[in-house]
Amino acid sequence: MKTIRILLMAMVISLSFLMCSAYAREDIEAQWEKNVKQLGPHDEFVTSQSGEGRTGVVYFAKCPLKDFKVLSLKLEKFEDKPVFLAQTLYTKDVLNPERPLLVKLCLYGSVPNNGFSYTDSKGETRYYAINASGNDGSLLLIDNIMIKYEH
Repeated sequence: MKTIRILLMAMVISLSFLMCSAYAREDIEAQWEKNVKQLGPHDEFVTSQSGEGRTGVVYFAKCPLKDFKVLSLKLEKFEDKPVFLAQTLYTKDVLNPERPLLVKLCLYGSVPNNGFSYTDSKGETRYYAINASGNDGSLLLIDNIMIKYEH
């Protein structure tokens, strides 16, 4: 019974991620490092996660974004939307358009384990999970999530 419940929860989570809007946002765009033709001057952060699945994601701010954070995510539960426990791995006071950020990280399975947040121009904190599409491998930015910080 427990196995069936876990499988059903995984299916619901996967479907909710597919229904979320993805790709570029009004404030930020993210691309796989391998798809960026010429990166130029940038900042870089390498997560402590190691493994064969390590890949690079480049974040391009479209305007200055305050309190940019790279997050490690762990799915806690699923209510109306996924609820993740988060730990801050990296913080940048301002992510500027002229200096993108390259983050080297590992992606595991179909449930996101990485994310980011920032404060937008209206003073609202935006939270995103990132993952690879199971359909075509494209980078997904998933904004329909809730975050709780681990203490």
